[in-house]
Amino acid sequence: MKNGSLQFEDGTQAFMGLNLRLAPGKITVVLGPSGCGKTTLLRVIGGLLPLSSGQLDFFEGRDAVLARSPKTRFCFQEPRLLPWATVADNIELPGKLAGARQPGRVDTLLEWVGLKASHRDLRPSELSGGMQMRVGLARGLYDEPDLLLLDEPFAALDELMRGSLDDLLLELVTSRSMSALMVTHSVAEAVYIADEIWMLTPQPGRLLKVYESGFEERTPELRATKAFAEVVGELHLVLAQGVSETQS
Repeated sequence: MKNGSLQFEDGTQAFMGLNLRLAPGKITVVLGPSGCGKTTLLRVIGGLLPLSSGQLDFFEGRDAVLARSPKTRFCFQEPRLLPWATVADNIELPGKLAGARQPGRVDTLLEWVGLKASHRDLRPSELSGGMQMRVGLARGLYDEPDLLLLDEPFAALDELMRGSLDDLLLELVTSRSMSALMVTHSVAEAVYIADEIWMLTPQPGRLLKVYESGFEERTPELRATKAFAEVVGELHLVLAQGVSETQS
């Protein structure tokens, strides 16, 4: 994105002047106060909203050759599963809609997201919240997207389940070499899961700081270290100062 801005018809400026870049095999997190344009930015990158000004390009490889628009999938705060459909049918929905069902794909995805073959024929109401999120993630991965866009996907879960799914997402994005862009309100989650964090100011969202992770290995033990706590505290302070300067 080059100098990207979006202003709604009522004159509200969601974000402005953003120069950003995603990389394959990496998780990028958008962090900032409520109303700074995080979800709107996700929708723009996903092709659901046009920029008011600026440029959005998709490139392939180190030579930055202009490529096709990437295959993109969304994962939302709620899994948005079809309540009358089975787990297998929910996961297979993208293939059905595209007329490109893949035999055996559901079983592979169930294994990827830590569910069992016995879950195939269950309805969403028979699953825990964490299991429903795993099904939603499996559906998002059905056709191997280039770009996965996640809007607070684990916000409603308890801390232990949230941490488990963060680890799962890290493993899947790295192993499949896809790009992932995630919105969260949790600074600790952002520091743990992100290769890069885009920190935005209050509305209109402007780039406040880009944080690049210095943690080579991200395992559950990292959360208990002094270094991790120091980075979380530092970014909390950066966000607070950004809000204070904007309001003054």
